[in-house]
Amino acid sequence: MRHYLTVKTGTIPNIRKVYNEFKSFSISYFKGDSKGLVDDIYNYAGYYCAFALDKESDPNLKQAFSDLRELKVDVAYPFLLST
Repeated sequence: MRHYLTVKTGTIPNIRKVYNEFKSFSISYFKGDSKGLVDDIYNYAGYYCAFALDKESDPNLKQAFSDLRELKVDVAYPFLLST
């Protein structure tokens, strides 16, 4: 969720304030549209699973994501989610 918030807000939330940041974000950005919020999170979760949890089906991307995981560059996850 922290990576998702980083992509959506452009700032990295404090790890201890992720829940409160998420509540504020969902109210201000989705304005009560809970289906829109869930759909958006679902889409980003699919992208995250592809590169962070080795669920990519394309062999070339799978290898590239594996290389990134091996380098332990999880700080790049928000960048990967935003592209």
